[in-house]
Amino acid sequence: MSENLPQLSLTGASAAGVPVGGGLPGAALRAERESRGLTVEAVAQATRFSGRQVETLERDDYDSLPGMTTVRGFVRSYAKYLQVDAVPFLVALDLVAPPTKSEVRPPENLGEARQKAGASRRVATYLMVVGIAALLILTVYGLVAQQVHQPTSPALNSPKNDQHSQTLSTNGPAASAESVANAGLSAERSVLAPVVGSVAAVAGVPVTGAASPTLPGAAEKTTSGAAGNPTAAAVVLPPAPAALSVAFDGLSWIEIRDATQKTVLSGEFPAGVTQKVEGKAPFQVWVGRASVVRIFFGGRSIDLQPFTRADVARLTVE
Repeated sequence: MSENLPQLSLTGASAAGVPVGGGLPGAALRAERESRGLTVEAVAQATRFSGRQVETLERDDYDSLPGMTTVRGFVRSYAKYLQVDAVPFLVALDLVAPPTKSEVRPPENLGEARQKAGASRRVATYLMVVGIAALLILTVYGLVAQQVHQPTSPALNSPKNDQHSQTLSTNGPAASAESVANAGLSAERSVLAPVVGSVAAVAGVPVTGAASPTLPGAAEKTTSGAAGNPTAAAVVLPPAPAALSVAFDGLSWIEIRDATQKTVLSGEFPAGVTQKVEGKAPFQVWVGRASVVRIFFGGRSIDLQPFTRADVARLTVE
């Protein structure tokens, strides 16, 4: 089946640098494809790569492809689709472009969510204190203004009232009843006056004028206003962004890019390794040997089977 495949001479590649169009993997794969009458679109559909990327590989233009790890997986998938051995192609590829060391960069945004939460909590506390202080000032100001604008009632112990009391006392039982009523009104005012004085003393404002009988209603209004103050509402913090994790049950390669097209994970990893990736969703994921790789996002497992062709998975996670 692979008799028409151009021979990849390791000695010739090492000595001559693998001449373009001769023993390079892309040129050899293109020759094998053309000998079978297959189109670029058929290869792209089978390998889950675009037609432009297939043509780029066949030109051996590796700098235009997303990393040598992806190129190696691409060559494996291409060879598997053509049902030829991929080892000679990979050996020739290593002679032309040696594999780079896997680079796993730690997340750059570690700890930002905690700092933002602390800042939001401080802002909420500051707004609550300012709101309570403003409410107290407005309450005291309203009480003082109400007392200032209230007309002063005549003193009960003025000479005119004394003369009137003496006149009424000579009128029998009716005068006694009216005297009792006046005494009750005087007692009520004497009770209300200390209450107003104590409220004003707490706020540091002197009491001016007599107390108003409507002070209990004003106190209830103030209390209900304080309870309904929207400034004291709790601040709801936004949830932390979901993390992406990858578990390897066998040797496989992977490359992940976030929404900013920054490569957050790339390389080949052995079995038993678990990598956690943080970045801005959505993530673009390429996985070689998808059958031995498990991907988790936000605590849930992602089924790679619908996105896998020739054991290479290509998907977007968001």
